[in-house]
Amino acid sequence: MRSLGADAVVDYTATDVAETDETYDVIFDAVGKGSFAQFNRMLNPNGLYITTVPSVGILLDMARTRLVGDRRAVFAATGMKPTGVRKKYLRELQALLDSGEIRSVIGRRYPVAEIIEAHRYVDTGHKRGTAVVTID
Repeated sequence: MRSLGADAVVDYTATDVAETDETYDVIFDAVGKGSFAQFNRMLNPNGLYITTVPSVGILLDMARTRLVGDRRAVFAATGMKPTGVRKKYLRELQALLDSGEIRSVIGRRYPVAEIIEAHRYVDTGHKRGTAVVTID
C-alpha cells in the first residue's frame, strides 16, 4: 500500500484500526467493514469518512454531518455524475494519478462468463487490487 502512495497502512489482521490513536484527513472504507460512528474520532477536523457501501446508516450520517460538526460522512459510487465538492476531489484525485503519486492496481481479471466468481472474490473482503470483468 505504501508503494501506492498511502501515508499510513494498518494490517487489519494484526491490528484493530479503530483502537489506534492515529487521526486522518480521509478514511476510505472501500468494502464497508466499518461505519462513520466507529471512525469519527479518528478523523481530523474537516475530515471525511467515505464508504462505497450504501446503507440507511450512511445516509443518516451524511444528513447529520451536513448540519452538525466539521467531519463528514460520504457515500461514493462509481458512475455517478460528479457535482460540487465531488468535482474538486475528483480533480485532486486525477492530479495524483497523473503525477504518479498514486496508481490503480488490477488484482485479478475475470471474463464476463465468470462474473459470479469475481463477485465471490470481491465479497471475501480480502481482495488485493481491483477485480476487473472483461467483455470480449
